[in-house]
Amino acid sequence: MQKISELLAKHGVGARFPLGHHVFHQGDSDRRLYFVREGHLKAYYTRIDGREQVKSLIGPGSTIGSLASMEDEGACTFSLVAISEVSLVSLTFDLLVSEAQKDIAVANEVIDFLVMFARRKERREHDLLCLSAEERYRQFLEENPSDTATVSQADIAAYIGVTPQALSRIKRRIVE
Repeated sequence: MQKISELLAKHGVGARFPLGHHVFHQGDSDRRLYFVREGHLKAYYTRIDGREQVKSLIGPGSTIGSLASMEDEGACTFSLVAISEVSLVSLTFDLLVSEAQKDIAVANEVIDFLVMFARRKERREHDLLCLSAEERYRQFLEENPSDTATVSQADIAAYIGVTPQALSRIKRRIVE
């Protein structure tokens, strides 16, 4: 993603967020795409009953933004909060679109990014629907070995779709 890296260097806006600070809330308008340099974030939905459903756990090298908010008058469908101190750099969606319309190399990188994003979403959907909770937890550990020290057990449980108590039982079974 050479061209997008060049755009980040030229037009990116850096920001640091302390633990617990929201980058944006569900319902906000935020037309930026965020690139994580350091730290971890949690993207979550607030359900009607007030409980959180973790959508994503995001670490260094990841990119996130609310596609719903990218539309005119769109609102973020989820909240994004720092679960450790975080360093981000962002680009506006409008700048990215404008540059993609002018430069085929940027457009191709955007397409590559969108395909990767769609694949990741499809895999997450598959895992939630087809894997057992224990399989999802084992997969989380395999794919995020360093995150277990940063991400709370409650967030891991919400991410894999179980209660904290069920996660404790899964962890006990794995150790035995």
